[in-house]
Amino acid sequence: MQGSSSISSSSVDAPTPRYHCGVRSSIWTAWKCDYPGRRFYECSGYETSTRCSFFQWYDPEPPARYSDVIRKLLETNEVIRSENMELKKRTQELIDELRRLQQCLHDATSELESAN
Repeated sequence: MQGSSSISSSSVDAPTPRYHCGVRSSIWTAWKCDYPGRRFYECSGYETSTRCSFFQWYDPEPPARYSDVIRKLLETNEVIRSENMELKKRTQELIDELRRLQQCLHDATSELESAN
């Protein structure tokens, strides 16, 4: 499938078509294309050297708004993930700084106690 760089398989009870190469098809979900969240049948050799050209949409074409909403949700999710990673990094930096300061305090306290 052109433009799809992220797919996930799922199983459905409905009968599935056979690929041109004779193998039973699996249902995949497109996430990075013009139809995010839309399911389709595709041979695992579709974009490989075996070149089985079988491709068929499983879901009917959704309204244009559907794709826009999913795309926006995916973008928002990516922003949240990025912010979360930055916050985790900053939290670890603060923990490291706190440990360093606690060690400095401990050392200074020990030094004062030994001076008395």
